[in-house]
Amino acid sequence: MKKKISLSIVWTMVASSVLMLFAFFTAISWRQEVLQIRYLEEYIDQVLVTAQALANKHYDRKEYEFKLEQTIQFMPTRTNTLIFAIDATDGRMLGLSANNEQRVELQEGQTDAQRLQELKGLLDGEVHKLKINKKNACIIVAEKSGIIFGVCVDSDEEWTSTLFYLVLMGSMLLVGTVAVIVVLIYRMNRSVIQDVVSLKEGIDQFLSGQREVHFSANGTPEMAQIAQSMNKMVNTYDQKSERTSQIISMMGNRVAVFEYLEDLHQVFYSRNMPGMFEMTPQQWEERLMSQIQEQEFNLNVDSGDTHSQRHITESGRVVELQYTFSGNSCFGIAQDVSEQYENHKQLSEKLKQATEQAERDALTGLYNRQKSTLWINQWIEGQKKEGTMLLMDLDNFKRVNDEKGHPEGDLVLQITAKVLEESFGEEDVKARLGGDEFIVFMPYILSDEELQKKLNAFMDNCYKHLEPYYRNQQLSVSIGVAFVNDEIHNFDELYQCADAAMYAAKRQGKNRYYINEENNVCKGNTCNMCKGNCMRRRRLFND
Repeated sequence: MKKKISLSIVWTMVASSVLMLFAFFTAISWRQEVLQIRYLEEYIDQVLVTAQALANKHYDRKEYEFKLEQTIQFMPTRTNTLIFAIDATDGRMLGLSANNEQRVELQEGQTDAQRLQELKGLLDGEVHKLKINKKNACIIVAEKSGIIFGVCVDSDEEWTSTLFYLVLMGSMLLVGTVAVIVVLIYRMNRSVIQDVVSLKEGIDQFLSGQREVHFSANGTPEMAQIAQSMNKMVNTYDQKSERTSQIISMMGNRVAVFEYLEDLHQVFYSRNMPGMFEMTPQQWEERLMSQIQEQEFNLNVDSGDTHSQRHITESGRVVELQYTFSGNSCFGIAQDVSEQYENHKQLSEKLKQATEQAERDALTGLYNRQKSTLWINQWIEGQKKEGTMLLMDLDNFKRVNDEKGHPEGDLVLQITAKVLEESFGEEDVKARLGGDEFIVFMPYILSDEELQKKLNAFMDNCYKHLEPYYRNQQLSVSIGVAFVNDEIHNFDELYQCADAAMYAAKRQGKNRYYINEENNVCKGNTCNMCKGNCMRRRRLFND
C-alpha cells in the first residue's frame, strides 16, 4: 500500500516536471525564433542602409560593385551569419562576408540564373526557412538599386546552443523534483500513509467475514473522521444481515431472495438464487454487481417503490426479478415464470397470426383492401397532406385464365405481387384490392422525373418477369397515378382520381401509365368541355 502511494506521488511529480520542461522548451523555442527573426530583420536593414550610402556617392557601376564587395566582405558578422549581394539581372555574386562559407547554394549544382530566380521568389520581406549550402538556415532578402541583398543564419548551430541550455535547465529541474519527492513522501508517510494502510487492513478483515473490527487513525483529523465513519458502517451491516436472515427463513425454498447493501457494496442471497438463474454463485454475484455498476438498478428511486426485470436463462427459462428499496438497501425476490411466459407467448403468436391473416391477401401476401383503405385513410387524416397512389390492373388478364387456366392466373398475380415488393420500398403500402387490381401508396411526393423513372422501371420489371404472357396473351399493365392534396379527404376520393387516370391510360392504348396531375375524376368517352383548361382533354382528344 505504501509503495503504491509513493509511486503515485512519484509519477505525479515526474509528469508535472515533464509538462513544465515541455512548456519551458516551447517558450524557449518560440523566443529563439522571435529573436532570430528580429536579428535578421535588423541586419538586412543595416545592409540596405550601407548600400544606400554607397549609392548616394554616385560611383559608376564598376566602381560601385567594387566598393560594395569590399564593404560586405569586411562587415562584422557571427560565424553562423552570412551576408551576400547578387546582381538582380544576371545572378552574379557581387559580395560575401569574409568570415563565412564563401558560397550561396539553395539547390545543389544550380546555376546563377536558377539561384537568382529562387531568390526573387523570396522578396516579400519575410524570413524563410530552407536549405542553404546543405544546412538548415533562416534567410531574409531585399532588393536595392538592381542588387539583391541577403542575410542568412545557420539554424542548426543556433539550436545546438539552445539545446545545451535546455538540457542544463532540465537537469536542474530533475534534481529539484527528486528533492521535493523525497521530502513529500517522508511527510506523507508520517501524517497520512500509515493511517491509510491501517484502514485498508481493517476493511480487508471486515470483508473477509470478521465482525469484531475497529477502525482508528491518529495522523490527521480528516483520517480520524474516516475511521469513525467506517465504524458506523460495521454497525449498519450487523442490522441488515439479521433482517436478511429473517426474510430467507420466512420464504423457504419456493422463491429466491437477495439483499444488496449500498453502504458496503455487498450482496447477500438465498442459496437457491444462483441455481434459478443457472449460474454459479460467483457468476450470479458478478452479474448483479455489474448491473448495479452499470445503473441497470437505479438506486436513486423513491424508497418503497417496486421494480421488476425479466431474465432468460441459457435453457430458455424465464425468471422474473422484483426488487424494492428501503433506505440504502435493496431487497429482491426472484420467481420462475417460464410456464406463464410460454402461455403468453403462444397466445401473442396466435393473435399476431390472426391479425396478419385479417390484413393480408391470402393469394399474394400483400395487404388487402380493408387494411390498405384503413392505412391510407389514417395517413390522409394526419397533418401531412402529401402522398401518391398508383392504381393498376393487368390488361387482358382474362385471356390468361381462359387459355391457361385459373391456377396459371393465380401464378401471374403472385408474380405481379413479387414485382411490386421488389420495385417499391418498405415504407410504401402495397395491396391487392381484388381480382387483378393492385395499388401502391407512397406516403410522399416525387418529382416528375423521379416518378416517371420509377414507373418505367416497374413496367420493365413486369415485362421481364411476365414476358411469356406478354407475348402469348398480350398481357400488360395499365397504371393510373393520383396525388393527395387539400381537396382529397379519404381513400375513396383518392381512388376515384387514380381510377380515372387508369381509365385514361387504357383509353390511350393500355400498357402505359397516366399521371392525373389535376386529380380529374372524369371518365367520359367524349369531352363535354366542362373545364376551360383540361389536361385530360388535350391528351385524349388532342383539343
